[in-house]
Amino acid sequence: MKTISLTRKNLYDLVWSKPITVVAKEYGVNYSDVRKTCIDNNIPLPENGYWSKIKFGKPVKKFALPVDSEKGDDFEIIITKKVKKNAGLIDKINEIETASKQSIANAQRLKNPDILVVNARENLKGKKPWRDSGLVNTDSNFLKIMVSSSNIQRALRIMDSYIKLINSRGHKVLPKDGKLITDVYGEAITFYIQEKTKYQYITEEWGYKSRTRIPTGKLTFRYYATFEHNQRIIEDGLERLENKIPVIVAGIESLAQK
Repeated sequence: MKTISLTRKNLYDLVWSKPITVVAKEYGVNYSDVRKTCIDNNIPLPENGYWSKIKFGKPVKKFALPVDSEKGDDFEIIITKKVKKNAGLIDKINEIETASKQSIANAQRLKNPDILVVNARENLKGKKPWRDSGLVNTDSNFLKIMVSSSNIQRALRIMDSYIKLINSRGHKVLPKDGKLITDVYGEAITFYIQEKTKYQYITEEWGYKSRTRIPTGKLTFRYYATFEHNQRIIEDGLERLENKIPVIVAGIESLAQK
């Protein structure tokens, strides 16, 4: 393992200059490790929504670095850089990214879609969102897609790009037990796209409050080998899901090999 050494003041300046997710990616460390290091060393962090406000020119509040009466601000802070654990996966991602530039480009538009994507598109036509979630779902035996109506086309593009990249890697999407799975090295990997939802509270007549789930617009790609509660989730973030397809395929191949 390698380590990254920073002073307390250096780390404070760093996390207030860019989001922690960006800092973690640039230094090759975990988001949670950077955040925990800041908390352990009494380094204040930007509040939720800080970077969105910066983006749209809204006023923000920056918290000053508290004085550390015992150590000062120049003592060394070490964050462990976990390289060995993920080195194989990172190499695989780089390999797939290099060979899949066209596949990533195809995720931005639906061109000559795979027949499974065509079938899913037809299955979703005219469907109304579920009342308790605001999402529309494909039926059994189709690609599993659970998204709001406004995200159907985007989900289809992502699925099409995923299938084409999977096929180029020598794997296949096949039917099994009433659903479609990805056959990778002889292992059945269940996969699907689902839009994240959040609770919204509604005041009914007579002041009674109820809650319902509404779509957030953020898509997730989920997959698992055996049990759904052990699923792995790749989601929209600083990078949209369209740009994470090599990461998804690398993760699925690694899971199948395990």
